[in-house]
Parts: sequence; C-alpha cells; structure tokens
Amino acid sequence: MTRVLSIMIDIIRKNLLKLPALKLAALTVCLIFMFTGTGIRFPWSPVVSVSAGLLLATTAYVFHRFSVISNFSWFSAVVLMISARMAPDHTPEDSIVIYSETGRETAVTGYVCSDPLKTKKGHRFYFQTDSIYFTRHIGFPVSGKIAVRLGEGVSTIPEYGDGLKLYGMVSRPFSERNPGEFDYAAYLKREGAAATLSIRLNDFVEYTGKRSGNRFYAGYVLPVKHYILRLFRDLHSPEAASILSALLLGVRSELPDEIYEAFSMSGTVHVLSLSGLHVGFILALLWGLFSFLRVPFAWRAVMIAGALWYYAAIADFTPSVTRAVIMATVVLAGELIQRRRMIINNLLIAMILILFIDPDALFHIGFQLSFTAVIAIVWLYPKLESYLLIAGILKEGGNALIRKTIALLLVSFAAQIGTLPFTAYYFYCIPLLAVTANIFVVPLAGLVMTLGFITAATAPLSLTLSGYYAAVNERLIALMTAIPQWFTQIPLAYTDFYRMSVPMLVVYFLILAWLALWKFRPIRMAGLYVLLIGVNAAVWYRAFDNEKYLTVTFLDVGQGDCAVVRTPEDRIILIDAGDRNETYDYGESVIAPYLRKQGISRIHYLIMTHPHDDHIGGIAYLARHFDVDTVLHNGLPVRSGIFFEILGEMRAQKTPHRPLREGDAVSTSDGVHMFVLSPGADYLEGKPYDNINNGSLVIAMRYGRHQILWMGDSEQNRFGHFNKYAYFMKSDVIRVSHHGAGNGTSPDLIRMVQPETAVISVGKFNRHNHPSAQVVQAYEMAGSEVLRTDESGAIVLRSDGITLQRIR
Repeated sequence: MTRVLSIMIDIIRKNLLKLPALKLAALTVCLIFMFTGTGIRFPWSPVVSVSAGLLLATTAYVFHRFSVISNFSWFSAVVLMISARMAPDHTPEDSIVIYSETGRETAVTGYVCSDPLKTKKGHRFYFQTDSIYFTRHIGFPVSGKIAVRLGEGVSTIPEYGDGLKLYGMVSRPFSERNPGEFDYAAYLKREGAAATLSIRLNDFVEYTGKRSGNRFYAGYVLPVKHYILRLFRDLHSPEAASILSALLLGVRSELPDEIYEAFSMSGTVHVLSLSGLHVGFILALLWGLFSFLRVPFAWRAVMIAGALWYYAAIADFTPSVTRAVIMATVVLAGELIQRRRMIINNLLIAMILILFIDPDALFHIGFQLSFTAVIAIVWLYPKLESYLLIAGILKEGGNALIRKTIALLLVSFAAQIGTLPFTAYYFYCIPLLAVTANIFVVPLAGLVMTLGFITAATAPLSLTLSGYYAAVNERLIALMTAIPQWFTQIPLAYTDFYRMSVPMLVVYFLILAWLALWKFRPIRMAGLYVLLIGVNAAVWYRAFDNEKYLTVTFLDVGQGDCAVVRTPEDRIILIDAGDRNETYDYGESVIAPYLRKQGISRIHYLIMTHPHDDHIGGIAYLARHFDVDTVLHNGLPVRSGIFFEILGEMRAQKTPHRPLREGDAVSTSDGVHMFVLSPGADYLEGKPYDNINNGSLVIAMRYGRHQILWMGDSEQNRFGHFNKYAYFMKSDVIRVSHHGAGNGTSPDLIRMVQPETAVISVGKFNRHNHPSAQVVQAYEMAGSEVLRTDESGAIVLRSDGITLQRIR
C-alpha cells in the first residue's frame, strides 16, 4: 500500500508541474461541492470577499518563491472568490416572487428582455418587471425577471425591448416535485428568472410604447439572427430549416420530436445542441479563411476570438456556447503566448473561469459532457492510437484515408468513453452504435454548417446563388437526418439503462483511471484487489439483504391522479397516469422520468380506475415506451380521443387487458393482495354512463398488517354501496376520492375507513378549488394526517408489513 501511495503521489506531482491549473481547478470543484452540500456561507458581502481574494492572489504572486505563504494565499483567495459567487440567496423586498403565491390574476409592466422564441405551442420570452397592478390604477414597484409563455391565441408577437403590460397570474415555477422530474425552478434560477406567467389571448398583451434593453444587442445582433432564420425558412423545407436553425443558431424549439428522438437514440444528438463541436467548426472555418487571406497570426487569433463572441451573442449566450467560446478564447490566448502543448491546462483555466462566473454550471449536463468529452479525447486518444500501433492495426506511413478514418473513429470512441456514464445517467440510454453513427453524422454536420454559413453570406449578394447552395444543403440535411433513423432501426443500436447512479459514476471514472495507470504494477495489483473485494461485498450484501418493503409513491401530477406501487419483489403496479393536454403530458414529463430514475422499465399491472382524461392521460406514452404486462380497467368506454388512443396502443403492443368487477382479487407472488369493491352489478345494471365517476375501480390493497384504499372519483351517492364492506373498508391510508371535492367524502365513509393518513392528489390553484376545506377539516377532526400533493409534491409511504412510515 505504501508503494502504491508513493507512485500515486509521484504521478500527481509530475502532473502538477505540467498542469499548474490543476490544483486551482480541483480546489474550485471541491469548494463548490462543499458550499453546495453544507450550505455554509461567509457572513461578509461578496464585494468584500472578491476584494480580499484579489489581494491574497496578489500576495501569492509576489511571494511565489516562498511556497508556504504562496500556497496558503492561493488557497484562501480561491475560497473567498468562490464563496463570493455562492452568496446566500436573498430575495429583495420588492421582488416579483413575493406576489407569485396570491392565486390572483394581476397586471405586470416592464419590457421584453430576451428575443421571443417560437415554440410548437406559441412563443416564450423573458420579461423584466417594474410594476404590478392588483387594481386598474394602483401599482406597486417590483423587480425581477419572469418567464412568459404566449399561447397560440396571441397573434401579435412582441420584440426584444418592447414595453408591455401583461395580464395573467404570476406563479412560482415548480421545483423537483417528483423524484427524477425536471427541476424547472432551478433552470429558471440559472437563467435569472424567479416566476412564470402564461398568456392565452391577444387582449392580455398591451403595448406601452417604451423601449429598453441593450442597444448593441438590439441593433447589431438580433437583425442578423432574424435575417438568417427568415432566410432558412424561405429557402428550405420546414424540417430542413428547423435542423439548420438548431445546428447554426441553437434554436431547437421547432425541431420535430421524431428527429430529435432518432438523434438521441443513435448517440448523435450532440450535433443538434450548440456546443464545443460547433464552435470548433466555426473556429476551423475562420482559421482556414484568414490563413488563405494571409492575415498575420496575432490578428488572426484576435479576430477569431471576436467573431466567436459575436456568434455567442447571436446564440443568446446559451451556457454550452459560452463555455465553448471561453475555452476557445483561452486556447487562442495560449497559442499567442506559445503554450501550444498545454491543451489540458488551457482547458482547466477555462473551467476555472466558467465556474467562477457560474458555480452552478458544475451540475449542468452541458458542462459535464463538454469537459469530459474534451478531456477524454486529449487524454485517451494518444493511448488508443499507441495501442493500435503496437498491435499492428495502425501503421506509420500507411494509407492516408485509412489513417484519417481510424483517427476519426478513435476520437469518437474516446469521447463516448468519457461521456457514456453521463449519457446513461441523464438519458437512461446507452447508444451502442454511437461511434459508428458519429463517423457519418459529424462530418455531414460540418458540411451542412459550412453550406449554411455560405448560404447566409451570399444571400445579400445574390439570392439566386444562395438558393443553389441551399438546394445542395437540402439534400445533405436529408441524408444527415436519415442516418440516425437508419441506425435506430438496427437491432441492438441502443439499450435502455435505468440504474446509473452517482456512486456508479464515481466507480466508473475510478476504473477508467485505474486502466489508464495499468502499466504501474503496484497500482494494477491494488486495483484488482479492490475490485474483487468490491464485487464480493456487493454480491454478499444482496444475498443477506432480507429487508423487503412495499413502497407506494403518490406522484404529483397536478389536477390528476397517479400512484406507483413497488412490491417487495419489485413488481410494479401503476394506478392511473395523470392528465394530458395540448401543452403537457404527465406520462412523458413526470411519470416516465420517475420510473426511469427508479430503474423501472417494466410495469406488471397498469390499472385505470375510470376513463377520464385526468386519470388516463399519460398512459398512451407509457404504453409506447415501457413494457406493460397487463392492463386492468373498469370496462366502461367513453367517447374520448385519449381513451381510443390507449386502446390502439394496447392492440399494437398486444397487451392483455381485462375489466375488474366487485369481488375480483388480484395478488402478486410476494404477498400483495388487491380486492375490488366496486363497480358491481347494482351500478352496471343501472345507467352507468350517467356518472362515470361512480364506475371507478375502488381497490383495497393489503400487505401484511396494512391496507391502502383507492377510491377513484367515487361520489357520495355511491357510498351507500360500501356499507356491506364496513369492516373490510378499515384502512391505514385512503386516497381521498375526487381530489378532495366536497362530493367525494362523507362522515359515514370516514367512520368506516378510520384512516391514519388521507392522501389528496390535487393541483395548485386548480379551477375547481379542490380540495374542499370541509373535506380537509373532516379528516383532520377524525384524527387523520392529511397529505396533499399540491403542498408536498410526491408522497412516498413504505411498509414492511408490520410498520408503515412516510419517507417523503
């Protein structure tokens, strides 16, 4: 062990000499983790911290000959600088966020502070507020930026800098209310916005005539961007124009879903997101052009850096482009000062700058993918090339075309190795043919980008000539789009992987580092011992892990219902699946991410309590993307487009389905029993279609000593049916009927059930004003703990058959 440590220390020392930025980068990353994890903040202001940090950095430089003083000064300077960038959140007294929980429609004045972006459902932009009105003439001064969504009913779209008065409800964005769900609040926070506002009609937008914003951006950046977008739409088909807009400008809002999915599944989606690849193409293109024009080296570097920053402005300074441009600028500066061989050091300097500007970038997928891909290429590519030379596969002085093809393969392979765990962690998928697909797609993307730039550059001179370039590009785009679609049709082109976790990420990179240091025998042997011990510990832990739980997760699906039941032997029972409307599919946006985050790819029983959209809306998506063994339902069809779509999916997937009736029972092999209490003959022989709610499946689920009762949307005039089950109805938990509506509970029902916990699935500020205050009070008066998804987000209960506890 001593030998291993000495070798590791020697390797670290040598790398520190080669990479002086490594110490600062490692310290910066560790400090961000520490400040984020502990919440520790220094009491003084950011200005004081930055000033003290700069003073200490100067001290470290002046006393660089004295290692103790220099190292302590550098360490203290970085601590202070990072702490300044991670100051505690402070909400100003006049922040618009204060008015985001009123539940009332208001009027907000201010100006459009971003370029309105066209989406499939309308437009969206950021809005800098200055006043809020609760009455027609009395306004209160406010500050802060909000995210505004304009529906398709708004035909007149504002422009950047327009002064507006907007009418609607200011809302606080949802954070991660369900495990695995996209944290919209965190995303908006990174964008500097703290609230949202949705507008459906023209009448809710009023122009005030004011103009604000950055004049350079409005006068010299946006006209160029809008000109290019209009040109692409005029010269190309809608599909090709959307792909070009994504490739060159980062505008992906009009990209067809099926194309994006094909690129994702084939491992080539990175070409559709502005990143280092695109900035690299532009850098190479400009470098070649300026070299051809014989521009001096220093001027060439400065002009390219300026062009890249202008391009970042056109792309709205999206985080991935900004990171790539900072990296490119640092590399160009390194070239100017003759530090051409220190690529990784320049990369680390860029990392430090980016994290100082935005410490939260460390936890952003774009940051992680960008840096791991570049580091993997720089570090692994030479090793892979040397292995091929040793093996005789690659020969010095061989065929140039073969060597370049192999080099492209190795670059793609190295990048895939570095980014693979993040791809599995975020996208729950490992593209097995990504290396091969990228060989075809990446060069084509470069050609398409080049022709796109030429099309835009020649249009002011000759629209006819520009049209010729666009015609050629149209065919290249069609080919580039077809390749990922072809690859996804190949068997085993990709595999779903739902179990990647943070510990697995750490283990993956440790194994990668161990393989990279394979030539050092002590490290090689020590790694083998650790690997064997780890594998044995994991196997024996599972062998002796006898704790078996029933876990029930009531997901927050707004004004809808959904519960995921995981039995002790990992059988999955899904009861309802939320709503789906023209703007949101809870199956796709909430339930599927949760299932994937939990490592679930198969649903054993999918239960539809009754065919109303707020209970079955998400099922169609889940049926397409997950294996479903059996669908259970109440057998009552309704004239609903969503219901007919679900039937079509069940036929297409050949999924078995059957109706349940009063008296039926469904059991799993691990002791979970479901008893159906309704609907029965008394309901079916009447007029069942007069009240579909009363046809809901009412299910008592029992495990060990505990029982959970699902009431569907049954109403009071149905509760008399349950009197004959008075003893059997007693349950520890009740999923309150009809989202807590007044007609979904009665004193007699509460006396029969006697629940310790009452769970109400309901959406915040819903138009029905659910739950009823009387219903909540009735359960509380009976001694039940009332849990609401609009207040708590997802609610998770766990039972070992003896004890029942809430774990979220």
